Amino acid sequence: MPLSEAFERYRVRVFKDGVQVRQATVSQPSWTYSAFMQVLDGSGETHIEVTQVSETYGEGLVSGLTLVA
Repeated sequence: MPLSEAFERYRVRVFKDGVQVRQATVSQPSWTYSAFMQVLDGSGETHIEVTQVSETYGEGLVSGLTLVA
């Protein structure tokens, strides 16, 4: 949900077997975890978290999902 700030930002984190392997900051509420990125990050249980980042309030609540291969 936009917070009426100058910029909209989201932080995306990817974890493999509980270890963070990737982080991205994006300006839209969408992000693609490409096949190439997945190969680079290796195998294992994948957990992806996203949170909105506010200039005023910092990071918001985290939402995540786990991908099982």
